[in-house]
Amino acid sequence: MPRMKQAVTRQAQQVLNLLSAENCHMTAEEIQNALPDVGRATIYRALFSLERQRQIRRLALESGVAVYEFSRPQHMHFICENCGRIEDLPGNPGAEAMQSLEERGYLPQRADIMIYGICLKCLKNNKEEQSNV
Repeated sequence: MPRMKQAVTRQAQQVLNLLSAENCHMTAEEIQNALPDVGRATIYRALFSLERQRQIRRLALESGVAVYEFSRPQHMHFICENCGRIEDLPGNPGAEAMQSLEERGYLPQRADIMIYGICLKCLKNNKEEQSNV
């Protein structure tokens, strides 16, 4: 039976508007700081509801932190191990693997590809610090 679309509360719409900004990845705490008039429990209820409706995605990072993003077409993520910045990367190399699984009878839902490394800004800052020594 198809899931009926649930109404979005005013507070959930505020969360959705915040996360729909380009390349926006935020923790629940960051969302709460950006929406100080919305209580913590309400933020978590909104995140749960929006995730269940597939309007947002929850990314569980290697560090144990969860960040949320607006649901966009599947894409990869680059996570800086130095500053924690998350950047969306174009393309979906997981599509081939998902197609292979479908051909074998599986029903894959999505592929999350996260690449960890050092971002350009941190590399530049590191080079500047080394040249000042």
